[in-house]
Amino acid sequence: MIGVNLIPPGVLAARKRGRRIRQWVVVTAIVAAVSAVPILLEWRQQARLVALQERKQQADARLGAVRAELAELTHSLTELNERIERADRLRTKRPWAALLSLIVRQMPEEVWLTSLGTGEPQEAAGGKPGLSGSVAASEQGEVVVMEGARKIDLAGFAVDHEHLYDFMTRLKQSRAFAQVELVKAGKEPLLRSRAVRFELTCRW
Repeated sequence: MIGVNLIPPGVLAARKRGRRIRQWVVVTAIVAAVSAVPILLEWRQQARLVALQERKQQADARLGAVRAELAELTHSLTELNERIERADRLRTKRPWAALLSLIVRQMPEEVWLTSLGTGEPQEAAGGKPGLSGSVAASEQGEVVVMEGARKIDLAGFAVDHEHLYDFMTRLKQSRAFAQVELVKAGKEPLLRSRAVRFELTCRW
């Protein structure tokens, strides 16, 4: 069988050029797509980096606020502790004039005191050594400094033990002291007779 090609040569050449153009367009599109992949990946990485930087800035801002709040709370806590310490120091102080007046009122006529004190010196509120139950003479004048005492020591004489115990009972019933303790008691010569020499410790 004999075939006759009736299509003009120009048309055939145009078809070939069309196929080549389409192939070239496809290849160019593929190359462009492949080339665009790294660019897209880099763009996504850049976008993610920007987002992370923004999150970091927000976290830094929150951290700064938390640090400022923590510093403020620490300062408040320090002030509160100082107030508590001052309150504790003030709580240990006693209205000495009223306290001595109370002790004198509770004493029977058969009892008399020879000395009183509050023990060892303690640290004063301002950081300088103070005297507990002692009299400190300042350069400007006579000043009584009594700080931090938690007890008072009494020493004296009683005509007999009965009057001494009566004195202790009165001190306990006054409710000014949490504890009234007899440290020592014994009869000793006094003038032309004998009397009970005693030492008491009253705590609050």
